[in-house]
Amino acid sequence: MSRQLAETITFGGDHIRTGVGNDAPARSVLLLEAGRHDRPKPGEVLPAVANGLLRQLGVWTPFAEAGFVENRALVSVWANEVPSERHGMFSAQGAGWQLDRTRFDRLMVQAAKAAGVDTRFGSAVGSAVRDDQGWLLKLADEAIVARAVVWATGRSWRLARCFGAKLTMHGHLAAYTRFFDRAPGDCSMVVEARPEGWWYSADLRVPHRSGSGQRTAQSRTLVPRFSRNAVHRAARAAQRNRDRQHDQGGGNRNDRSRRR
Repeated sequence: MSRQLAETITFGGDHIRTGVGNDAPARSVLLLEAGRHDRPKPGEVLPAVANGLLRQLGVWTPFAEAGFVENRALVSVWANEVPSERHGMFSAQGAGWQLDRTRFDRLMVQAAKAAGVDTRFGSAVGSAVRDDQGWLLKLADEAIVARAVVWATGRSWRLARCFGAKLTMHGHLAAYTRFFDRAPGDCSMVVEARPEGWWYSADLRVPHRSGSGQRTAQSRTLVPRFSRNAVHRAARAAQRNRDRQHDQGGGNRNDRSRRR
């Protein structure tokens, strides 16, 4: 198995939140991604205060050219039936953005490449252990040694087991997401609390190519929808989480069968 040496390694899609790679020319930085940023993800709202951070990272120009939908207002319904509206025009920072997260992730990876980061997709890290040179990461076909590692895998905890960590669950939440093509939108985000949980919708502008080859945009609305089917799916997912927690706690498989 080949062995490579790097100064800093970042693995996981949340490297985007860390800003690692901004000073890549001054160091040897390797970015490992298990996925390929080719699957749809739920949209997110990026607040206007991120404007300064994007400029600091040197990605403001490509971000502005990407045409992400402005988040002009936030409409929320929590404790009562009266919607509360908060408009960006009354904020000193201005409007934020409603992100197509897959496109945004790809944009940030391209910026990291331009800064000199060695980026690899489809490179899942199997294990991570300390050695006399720093950290030894084992991939499917090679081993990489790094002096520093940035763990940016988000909620994924699989590699934490290499350090003796155990999963602790504080709740049994599950989400159901649905995308609607060519849905009308008003550049606002809606959040509402319901007896079944809470839901939100956001407008995402997804570029595509027309028959003439020109890039155009269509509206896509993201709605985590708590229909009867969604509630059933969420309940099944929560039950699987409870079963997994019970098994890790040394529970009896027969007890789990009786609970079902």
